[in-house]
This record gives sequence, structure tokens and C-alpha cells, in this order.
Amino acid sequence: MKYIVRADYYPNGEILPIGITDEQGNSTYIIGVVKTCHSNNECCVYECITNNKKVIHLRLEKNKWIVEFA
Repeated sequence: MKYIVRADYYPNGEILPIGITDEQGNSTYIIGVVKTCHSNNECCVYECITNNKKVIHLRLEKNKWIVEFA
């Protein structure tokens, strides 16, 4: 399934994911980022808690988001 990831981009370079929307238009909101891992300058992984209490991993890799459900 494909997702749209919404995120806030701050002037200091910080990126904070705020939600995802699936192909049917269903949105899931991120209520907290538990952990952030930067493996290099081209990849960043966010472990997030959603509004329905599920854990998802969002990976930003070469300016593309990959959504993985835990």
C-alpha cells in the first residue's frame, strides 16, 4: 500500500512526522516520536506512536518515505 507522509520541516534541519494517509484517504496521526535513528546523511528512521496506539516505523531514505508497521 502507498502512503502520504506529512511532516513538519524546521529551519534547523529537524524533521518531525505528524501523520500518514493511505490510498483510501484514511489518516493516522502521530502522537509521539519514541526514537529517532540517523544511520547516515541519507537515512533517518522514526519510531512513532499513533493515535490508535500502534507503533509504526517511518524511514526517510533519499527523500522518500517508507512506512513499516511494527
